[in-house]
Amino acid sequence: MGRKADSYAGGIKDGIFNLTDISAYFLHKSRAGESSLLSDQTCSDLGMEELFTFADRTVSRVGQQYLYHTLRTISQAAGEIEQNEEIIGHLQTDSNLRNRLAKDLSRMQDTEAYSIVRLLSDEQPAVFQNRKIETVYRFVELADCLLSVCFLREHLPYYCLPGKPGEGHRLVSESMYHPLIEDCVANSIDIQDKSVLLNGSNMSGKTTFIRIIGINVLAAQTLHTAFARTFFLFDEIFKGTNTTERIAAAKAVLSYLNTRDNIIVASTHDTELTTLLDKGYDLYHFSEVIEGETFSFDYKLKSGPLYQRNAIRLLEINGFPSAVIRDAYRTIEGMTKQ
Repeated sequence: MGRKADSYAGGIKDGIFNLTDISAYFLHKSRAGESSLLSDQTCSDLGMEELFTFADRTVSRVGQQYLYHTLRTISQAAGEIEQNEEIIGHLQTDSNLRNRLAKDLSRMQDTEAYSIVRLLSDEQPAVFQNRKIETVYRFVELADCLLSVCFLREHLPYYCLPGKPGEGHRLVSESMYHPLIEDCVANSIDIQDKSVLLNGSNMSGKTTFIRIIGINVLAAQTLHTAFARTFFLFDEIFKGTNTTERIAAAKAVLSYLNTRDNIIVASTHDTELTTLLDKGYDLYHFSEVIEGETFSFDYKLKSGPLYQRNAIRLLEINGFPSAVIRDAYRTIEGMTKQ
């Protein structure tokens, strides 16, 4: 890695991440029938690979493989990071312990260490298929993962450990942010009993907010660094279909999924859905801010449906011909009278 282990400060790594080698342990375990794995599609939607390269503060190659595996494996009970919070606490307060552990783990920095996982394969001769091998491997990788989480938390502007929900489904998040977005606008939300439907104009922050919730849910369940429950994430579902069928299909799906076992967070441009789903969903929105002849986005989550309509005003600001503006206002007036 081009650095001395005894001076390792746990910062963001430089260089290329070989995800083929890094994912080898995850692929080995997933073939072994482990459940609750994060799918490739969900990884892509959440930007999981970018999160991994940010969160990876491991020293050894096997620790790096295990951290990747941890981020893609959702435990239904307490995960290994949560179970070992006491050890992380010791690492956070004892710099000598951190340095000694990093120095020992640095012996497995060579990229050839990625190949150790092959010894766990069923394709190897029986003499290599020995559970002592995997026990030693997991001891090293878990120690490195705990060290990595310690360093990650140290470099965050702020973080919290996930709390335990009481009765029913609830997600409470105060000043939630995305660690990979520079100067990210933090938002707070309290979801209880109902799910959430977001609306707002393009680029106002809906998709980013949903991704922030997803990233925090993932980090909470795997790295034990956020508060969250299980979600189904939707963003502009049935995009591209005609308006009537899109609204009908979206209403049916969102109503079906909104059971006692799920909390749904979905975004839409279809304001009709806010009326059709108001009994099961709390409404929030993002909106642009218009001041004089300029507009911008504050990316702040606001309670309630979006009532303001600024599309025609934006046409005016951008210098569209007056005939276009008049035509748009006449159309709106005619539609309102129907």
